[in-house]
Amino acid sequence: MSNYCASNGASMAYFYCDYQDQSIQTALSLVANLIKQFVLSNTSFFRPLEELYESLEARRSKPTMPDLENLLHSVCRIYGTTYIIIDALDECHPDQRKILLPVLRRLKKVSIKVFVTSRQHAQDIERAFQGQPRVEIRATESDLKDYVANQIEQDEDLMDLLTDELREKIISSISNGAEGM
Repeated sequence: MSNYCASNGASMAYFYCDYQDQSIQTALSLVANLIKQFVLSNTSFFRPLEELYESLEARRSKPTMPDLENLLHSVCRIYGTTYIIIDALDECHPDQRKILLPVLRRLKKVSIKVFVTSRQHAQDIERAFQGQPRVEIRATESDLKDYVANQIEQDEDLMDLLTDELREKIISSISNGAEGM
């Protein structure tokens, strides 16, 4: 999933990693998707894309990660400030993260601002962004209880099956086991 926004000489593209789509969400497809967002927003981006296409056609090959990384750098240089947001990076398959993380680290060297969200369990992501600013967000137990209660109340069939005591036990068990997620 992705979207794009541009204004006042700044650009932004984002990508949401979905654990249900791991087989199609490769590092290559993620970077290609970011490029697509930038290219669709501005026709001046077409020339670098055309040059890559012509090169690939001459080689009779598909784009490699270095090809796409270079194209992403070229496209992002057109704007003064570029932001790339990758949401739920931990949901990307570890083998694909191994390819993607070095690309994300190198984006910083060309003044592209990268914002990544992830749960803490992914040590490779922790290492890749070690020393970078970090914000930890955790849900409180009362937030979780409210959320679970609301979800139960929205299902009339479930509400008919549950006693008040069982409903409270379910809410308590789920919120206690979630550990802030």
